[in-house]
Parts: sequence; C-alpha cells; structure tokens
Amino acid sequence: KKKKKIDTLQGVGVSVVVNPRDCKDGDSHGYYNRKEVVLAVCQDNGRAGGRQVRWTANDLDTLRHEAQHVIQDCMVGGLGDLESDTYFTQEELVEFLAKSRLTRENIETIIESYVSQGADKETVIMELEAFAVALDIDAESIAGAVERVCMR
Repeated sequence: KKKKKIDTLQGVGVSVVVNPRDCKDGDSHGYYNRKEVVLAVCQDNGRAGGRQVRWTANDLDTLRHEAQHVIQDCMVGGLGDLESDTYFTQEELVEFLAKSRLTRENIETIIESYVSQGADKETVIMELEAFAVALDIDAESIAGAVERVCMR
C-alpha cells in the first residue's frame, strides 16, 4: 500500500488538520503553526469546522507549501522550537527562484502581500521559497525532504 504524504508529516510529529474551525472563508488556504506544530489546509470546497472534501489542485498546492514550512522549521533545532531557516542557501534559492515557474509578477505580488502585512525580510524569503517549492517540486520529493530533515 502506498504511503500517503500526509503520513510522512504526521510521522515526524506534525499534526495535520483539514478544515479546522479557524479557516476563514476564502481568507486563508492554510497555515503552519510553528509553535503548536500544526499544519492546516483550508480546502477550497470545504467549510470551516466541516469534514474533508475532495482535494483540489490548489488544496494540494497548499499542502506542499505548508510542508515546506515544516522543512524550514526542521532546518534549525527541531519542530516547535520557533527557529527556522530556508532549505536552500541564499545562492541556491536565487537560482531556484530564477528557474521556477513563478513569474516576476508572482514574486512581486508575494513580496508586496507579505510586506504589507508587516512581514520581515526573513519571512518574505521563507514564503518565496515555499511558494516556489509548492509550484515546482512534487509531493514525493517534499515528503523525502521532510523525512531527511525532520527525522534527524
């Protein structure tokens, strides 16, 4: 039986929740709470506090994005210690973004969106990495990185 990628996250100690009560309508696709070590996906066709429904391509993109934040959390210390870092070095990340399917407009929109919410430079860089990884790296590879980085 094929192991589900969500099982990999749960296997390293992440609580994965789908459509928790704090999903606000259309406001959030999901989040990773580094303090609680909870990854949430707010499904496109789901209701806050409702049950899991059929996954859309965007829901899966959100799962890959938030899983990258889990990897970032594991890069320094361990899960839940509130310390994190990008998976790629700065040079690798610049190169990865340049080759990614994110357009210049996508990148500018992400930066503006997070800066307008008061995010610092480190947060913006972490988000850019997560958006690019979610778009260009398959779930299998992300699950492998979760195991490598978070199981140490």
